[in-house]
Amino acid sequence: MSDAPLTQARIFRFWLPLAATWLMMAAEGPFLAAVIARLAEPTYNLAAYGVAFS
Repeated sequence: MSDAPLTQARIFRFWLPLAATWLMMAAEGPFLAAVIARLAEPTYNLAAYGVAFS
């Protein structure tokens, strides 16, 4: 463990990957739904996607 003082910059650098992970997880669902909606028979595929990930 380092003896460097705890600064806002150090906290931000620690927190940034955690926030990026949360943002990627939040964007994952709408992105996949948009891709699935462009496949053949989007009604059935989106319904199956909703059931599989509910």
